[in-house]
Amino acid sequence: MSSKTENLKNKIMAAVKANDSNIVMTGMLVSVVKKGSFFSPTLEVQLSGRVDSKGDIEKIEKIAAEVAGDVAIVNTLRFKC
Repeated sequence: MSSKTENLKNKIMAAVKANDSNIVMTGMLVSVVKKGSFFSPTLEVQLSGRVDSKGDIEKIEKIAAEVAGDVAIVNTLRFKC
Protein backbone atom coordinates (compact mmCIF):
# COMPACT_ATOMS: atom_id res chain seq x y z
CA MET A 1 0.00 0.00 0.00
CA SER A 2 2.94 2.37 0.54
CA SER A 3 3.68 2.50 -3.18
CA LYS A 4 0.02 3.35 -3.81
CA THR A 5 0.19 6.23 -1.31
CA GLU A 6 3.44 7.52 -2.79
CA ASN A 7 2.06 7.32 -6.35
CA LEU A 8 -1.10 9.21 -5.37
CA LYS A 9 0.93 11.90 -3.60
CA ASN A 10 3.21 12.31 -6.63
CA LYS A 11 0.25 12.48 -9.04
CA ILE A 12 -1.42 15.22 -6.97
CA MET A 13 1.77 17.31 -6.75
CA ALA A 14 2.42 16.88 -10.48
CA ALA A 15 -1.15 17.92 -11.31
CA VAL A 16 -0.93 21.03 -9.12
CA LYS A 17 2.41 22.02 -10.66
CA ALA A 18 1.14 21.34 -14.20
CA ASN A 19 -1.94 23.53 -13.71
CA ASP A 20 -1.63 26.49 -16.05
CA SER A 21 -2.97 29.02 -13.53
CA ASN A 22 -0.33 30.63 -11.36
CA ILE A 23 -0.70 28.89 -8.02
CA VAL A 24 1.96 30.15 -5.63
CA MET A 25 2.66 27.67 -2.86
CA THR A 26 4.59 29.24 -0.02
CA GLY A 27 4.92 25.92 1.76
CA MET A 28 2.50 23.17 0.86
CA LEU A 29 2.59 19.58 2.02
CA VAL A 30 0.60 16.71 0.52
CA SER A 31 0.37 13.58 2.64
CA VAL A 32 -1.45 10.36 1.86
CA VAL A 33 -2.13 8.29 4.96
CA LYS A 34 -3.76 4.95 5.66
CA LYS A 35 -6.84 4.98 7.87
CA GLY A 36 -9.00 2.19 9.23
CA SER A 37 -8.14 -1.28 10.38
CA PHE A 38 -5.51 -3.68 9.11
CA PHE A 39 -8.12 -5.72 7.23
CA SER A 40 -9.96 -2.82 5.61
CA PRO A 41 -7.56 0.10 5.18
CA THR A 42 -8.62 3.26 3.41
CA LEU A 43 -6.59 6.21 2.20
CA GLU A 44 -6.91 9.88 3.07
CA VAL A 45 -5.21 12.81 1.35
CA GLN A 46 -4.12 15.61 3.68
CA LEU A 47 -3.32 19.06 2.28
CA SER A 48 -1.56 21.49 4.61
CA GLY A 49 0.59 24.60 4.50
CA ARG A 50 0.24 28.08 3.06
CA VAL A 51 -0.59 29.52 -0.34
CA ASP A 52 -0.62 33.12 -1.55
CA SER A 53 -4.35 33.58 -2.13
CA LYS A 54 -7.64 32.15 -0.95
CA GLY A 55 -8.58 31.24 -4.53
CA ASP A 56 -5.52 28.98 -4.74
CA ILE A 57 -6.85 26.91 -1.83
CA GLU A 58 -9.99 26.07 -3.80
CA LYS A 59 -8.01 25.34 -6.98
CA ILE A 60 -5.64 22.98 -5.18
CA GLU A 61 -8.47 21.17 -3.42
CA LYS A 62 -10.33 20.75 -6.72
CA ILE A 63 -7.24 19.37 -8.47
CA ALA A 64 -6.55 16.98 -5.58
CA ALA A 65 -10.15 15.74 -5.62
CA GLU A 66 -10.00 15.11 -9.37
CA VAL A 67 -6.76 13.14 -9.09
CA ALA A 68 -7.67 11.27 -5.91
CA GLY A 69 -11.07 10.10 -7.10
CA ASP A 70 -13.01 8.59 -4.21
CA VAL A 71 -10.22 9.09 -1.64
CA ALA A 72 -11.18 11.48 1.17
CA ILE A 73 -9.51 14.92 1.17
CA VAL A 74 -8.69 16.80 4.38
CA ASN A 75 -7.72 20.38 3.61
CA THR A 76 -6.05 22.60 6.21
CA LEU A 77 -4.42 24.98 3.72
CA ARG A 78 -4.28 28.63 4.74
CA PHE A 79 -3.50 31.72 2.75
CA LYS A 80 -0.92 34.17 3.94
CA CYS A 81 -2.32 37.59 4.75
